[in-house]
Amino acid sequence: MRFQNRLILKSAFCFLGVVSSCLCLGFFVESLFAQQRNKTTARFELLDQNNDQKVTLDEMDRPLLFKQIDKNNDGAITLDEASSFFQEANPPARIQTRQQMPKKADFRSALDVAYLPQAKKRGDLQTLDIYTPSEAKNGESRPVMVFVHGGGWAIGDKKSAGSRSAKMHHFVNEGYVFVSVNYRLSPKVKHPEHVKDIAAALAYVHDHIAEYGGDPEELWLMGHSAGAHLVALVSTDEQHLKAYDKPLSILKGTIPLDTLALDITYVQRQEYTRPSQKKMFTQAFGEPEEWKTASPAYFVEEGKGIPPFLIFSTGSRTDVAEVSQAFVEKLKTIGVSGKFIRASDKTHGSLNKEIGMPGDAPTEAIMQFIEKHRPEPSTASSQH
Repeated sequence: MRFQNRLILKSAFCFLGVVSSCLCLGFFVESLFAQQRNKTTARFELLDQNNDQKVTLDEMDRPLLFKQIDKNNDGAITLDEASSFFQEANPPARIQTRQQMPKKADFRSALDVAYLPQAKKRGDLQTLDIYTPSEAKNGESRPVMVFVHGGGWAIGDKKSAGSRSAKMHHFVNEGYVFVSVNYRLSPKVKHPEHVKDIAAALAYVHDHIAEYGGDPEELWLMGHSAGAHLVALVSTDEQHLKAYDKPLSILKGTIPLDTLALDITYVQRQEYTRPSQKKMFTQAFGEPEEWKTASPAYFVEEGKGIPPFLIFSTGSRTDVAEVSQAFVEKLKTIGVSGKFIRASDKTHGSLNKEIGMPGDAPTEAIMQFIEKHRPEPSTASSQH
């Protein structure tokens, strides 16, 4: 009898243990899904540019993913559709490893601003978007971050998540005016038309950014992939800005994110360069005699006013690391500040998309770089 009582008690304790474990697991899973819902909401709000509680393809700029999420095929994604999709697509274990999105910035925007007279039609590629902190007062001058998207010189857009999203919210929250730039794309145009557009955009920003609360004496330039090549080229080949009577010194620092095209002639000769890469370069830059004039490394010379550089590569791209290191060393030989960082835990895509996210190491390095090279107050905002 005593043995039976002990057995019943043991079974009861086992049952209570199982129930307790199930309850704990239930609360744990619910907590994880709550985190997921919060992050989905944060993503949705960042993409919802006009705050109409819907995300369109133009705002998201990822057609295949957009089609998957837009369950009713009405051309717009609601928060419920987004939550349903990500709840099915992302197991709780993945939620814990995702980075937190930045706080949504309070901003005012000027969209599709034409930086050349002929670019007057809405959506034209020779346009840019400007995001200014809402609390900026008239006459106040704030530092400016200009971003140039990638896409193999053939695709991409200033409104895409990689171009805007976390970056814009981060820099606006930090008190910057954020500018995202479009430019004409291949195969419709070839080099040097891409970089000419970037120079025209920078000249426009320098002339007009004060109207949007920005300081023309504190322009910072960042680009990803093909955009990283273009920001490096416009920062070293002075002829493009000179066409608008602007010196390289209007740029206070340049930040290329993971580009193989700092020295195209060198890259084209390497066995590790894939045929698809060579085809992409040829489509963008034309015949081999043009490759040299499209290579930022070719224009690194002293006495030009080349700005400081902070260059990133990612963990898997040893080719980019090799070219980037060589470029930085060349800068140092002429007395220009250059730093190379290999973000070993990043991919080509994640490096770009995670700039601006809390705790992101490359973002912290960028902010330290800017702080180190910021102009003295007497030459910056105090003049305005």
